[in-house]
Amino acid sequence: MKLRFISLLACACSLSVSCQDMAVLYYNRGVKALENGDTTAAVDFFRTSLEHRSGDSDVHTNLGAALFGRGDYEEALEQFNTALELDSNDPQLHYNAAEAYAAMGSHQAARTEYEIALRMDPEFVEALASYGKLLMDMQRYEDAERNLIHAITLKPSYARPYIHLGWVYAHNGKYYEAATYLYRGLKGEPESLDARFGIGFTLLKREKYDEAMMEYQKIYSKHPRNAEAMYWIGVCHLEMGQFVQSEKMLNAALEERPQYAEARKALGDLYVLQGKYSEAVAQFRMAIHQREDFTDAHMNLGKLFITLNQLKDAEELLQNVLYRKTDDPEAYYELGRLCIKSGDRERAKEYLQRSIEHSNANADLRTAARRLLESIEPE
Repeated sequence: MKLRFISLLACACSLSVSCQDMAVLYYNRGVKALENGDTTAAVDFFRTSLEHRSGDSDVHTNLGAALFGRGDYEEALEQFNTALELDSNDPQLHYNAAEAYAAMGSHQAARTEYEIALRMDPEFVEALASYGKLLMDMQRYEDAERNLIHAITLKPSYARPYIHLGWVYAHNGKYYEAATYLYRGLKGEPESLDARFGIGFTLLKREKYDEAMMEYQKIYSKHPRNAEAMYWIGVCHLEMGQFVQSEKMLNAALEERPQYAEARKALGDLYVLQGKYSEAVAQFRMAIHQREDFTDAHMNLGKLFITLNQLKDAEELLQNVLYRKTDDPEAYYELGRLCIKSGDRERAKEYLQRSIEHSNANADLRTAARRLLESIEPE
């Protein structure tokens, strides 16, 4: 991510006692601290600068950048919005606000700000790349792909859109294409954790668990407190049937990041495989509480409730999946299974037919739905 950065301002007399010159002095100190990565000092210097001269768009912008750099996204957004009130015609200020909204998970607000920035400057490559990632996070993969390819066309040397495009292809199951773009991005941005995680993900999905583990271990060895590395190592252990090691790493990820819904869901999956159903229910529920739109957690808890014959609760969860993903073939398949268990053959057939209609990309699920449908056809 690249926030707007304002350079040093000239000060007529370095030891002047005027408020304006003191504001410039502290501002310049803040810029130097920001350049050196000392966001705490930068925040203090920019705040002091504002005490001597309030209403300066540049100071609010850089204060927001410093706050963003230390993870204070809400306060950073306040500063960016203040800067926008003072200068609403700067596309980079809209971009900064979009980045803050995106970091906070406010996708629609972020989208609005990215689009304003791009209307003002259609060749704003950083905004195109970040907008593409946002669209990917919103599961609008075709739109994401279009914006990211446009960014690459405008600036082929910029690594970030290659990395995001690699993730788009990974989410669409195009793992070889994904790896190609992720490696291109890694070449231009060798320290990119996003690229490393993406490469690991493509290997994991191709069931090359040992190789995926090696990628995640590379990150973990350099960043031993990285919760995402712990999570993916735990997932690799889970896929390899190494339940003790998996549980250890997933719990370590949650100690580092208690609000990590994906790790909660993975623990739920682990407990299901171990037959610890009450523990699994608790983890799935916590994952949904932490991320209400977490469809995978809704799905897996719904499947577990079918197993436990809690059909009413299962249907509510699976309908929640369809509310957010109206063409999800697995949700239709599971609802078909549920209706068979409840004795409603007509609804079961309807759901299974919809599963077949929407499962072109999943041959195994399509076959399973057909077989189940055939098993309940009238004799």
